[in-house]
Amino acid sequence: MHSEGYFNEQRFCKIFHDKYVGQLEPKYISLLETIFEKKLDYTTYITCWKTFKTDKADIVIHVENTKKYVNIKSGKNNSVHLESLKEFKIFLRELGFSEKLIQIYEKYHFAEFLGKRFSAYEYQENHQNEIKLFNEYANQEKILIQVLERFLFKGTNNFNHEVDAIIYGTPQDFICIRKKNVLDYLLKQNDIFGSIHFSSLVLQPWTRNLNYNPQYEYRRKYVQVKWHRLEEAFKKISSETDHVANKKTDFIVC
Repeated sequence: MHSEGYFNEQRFCKIFHDKYVGQLEPKYISLLETIFEKKLDYTTYITCWKTFKTDKADIVIHVENTKKYVNIKSGKNNSVHLESLKEFKIFLRELGFSEKLIQIYEKYHFAEFLGKRFSAYEYQENHQNEIKLFNEYANQEKILIQVLERFLFKGTNNFNHEVDAIIYGTPQDFICIRKKNVLDYLLKQNDIFGSIHFSSLVLQPWTRNLNYNPQYEYRRKYVQVKWHRLEEAFKKISSETDHVANKKTDFIVC
């Protein structure tokens, strides 16, 4: 059974696939010109299709001899990345995290002592010094660039196509922002307190499974990354970008 997100991606594909630019509504022409960073002739032919599940991109838009890879998000408290804890720890070592910092993350991730599991709030309340120590190292620019590339634009597979732009919303009401603008914004977010995070992206287990449900126990071994208040962030990026095309409720970063 497919999710609403899947059908949302299909709706975007339907708008662009097997069309000429001149057949599109003005806001969709602006969207294409944002993604391709150029004016498009009305006689230009477009194809569009869904990508493989392993790609960070959800759809591919093909115009002339160029393909652009686009990630699509909708809803609130978006999950932007998921990988096994084992794989994530290897990645942290590659980034130069010490074993002490990796242990800090692992304790935060499981939050279990003497057989008792704790909520994220309970754990954070009593371990702020450790969390601050991890976040101070994690939020260095040289680290963030590589982490954001993995979480938002490339994924864990080196063969994945890199995302060129992210669309937030639906075909009726959307915000489109190119990769550079997203990176520029996230590299400025440097709060080192609260939960463990990289910039605005918060880390947690896929589920803490506080009720010990055996059906979901395997999810505790996965790291989930969420970008809370994503819509709010995208609107802020739009407002801070020099050239913004505003089509009623649509914000398109150019």
